[in-house]
Amino acid sequence: MKVLAPICLFVYNRPWHTTQTIESLKKNILASESDLYIFSDGSRNDNASNSVNEVRSYIATITGFKSVNIILRETNLGLAQNIISGVSDVINIHGKIIVLEDDIITHPKFLKFMNDALDLYKNDENVASIHGYVYPIEGLPETFFVKGADCWGWATWARAWSVFEPNGAKLLDEIKQKKAEKEINYNNSMNYVRMLKNQIAGNNDSWAVRWHISAFFVR
Repeated sequence: MKVLAPICLFVYNRPWHTTQTIESLKKNILASESDLYIFSDGSRNDNASNSVNEVRSYIATITGFKSVNIILRETNLGLAQNIISGVSDVINIHGKIIVLEDDIITHPKFLKFMNDALDLYKNDENVASIHGYVYPIEGLPETFFVKGADCWGWATWARAWSVFEPNGAKLLDEIKQKKAEKEINYNNSMNYVRMLKNQIAGNNDSWAVRWHISAFFVR
C-alpha cells in the first residue's frame, strides 16, 4: 500500500487566503487520504491578534482530510522559524513532506504529482526537492531538473532536508570557496546571493534563500 506524504501548511493572519488554499487543496484527489498538519504562528503584535484568531477559528473547522493536526504557536516565531521548525518536526516523524504556505492555490492533481515524484526520486541523492511551481517561460518541458529549490508548493525527504543549513554565513562562505555566485544566481538573472547577504545582515529572515542554496549544493 502506498504511503502518502503528509501535508504541512503554515498560516498566520490571512483568513481569506487560508480559506482559498484549503478549498483548493480539498479538491485534490488524494486529499481525503492525506494527513494535514497546520502550524499557526502567534500574533506579532496586538494589531494582528484579531486576524490570527480568525484564522485559528477557521482551521478548527477543517475537514476533508485523513487527519487534521493543528499546532498553535504560543508566541510569534516568524515565518522562517515557524517553517524550519515545523518541517523538521513533521519530516522526522514521516520521512517525507509536502509543504504549503497560506497563499498557494493548488491544481487538483498537485498531491498526486508530489507523491508520485517523491516515490520516483526517493533514492536519487541528486534530487533534493520536488516543486509545483514552474517558471513563466514559454517552451519549458512539462518536467525538468534545475539546481537549487523553490518555496511555492514543494516536497522533500528527510535525507535532503538534513542538508538544510540555517546559518547564512556558512552558506556564503561555501559560495565564495566554490566561486558559485554566478551559477547560484542563475547566470545573474536573479540575485539570490544578495538576498542571502541581506538575511545575514538581518534585513530579511528568508528561510527560502537558505533552502535554495543548501539544495543547490546537493550533488
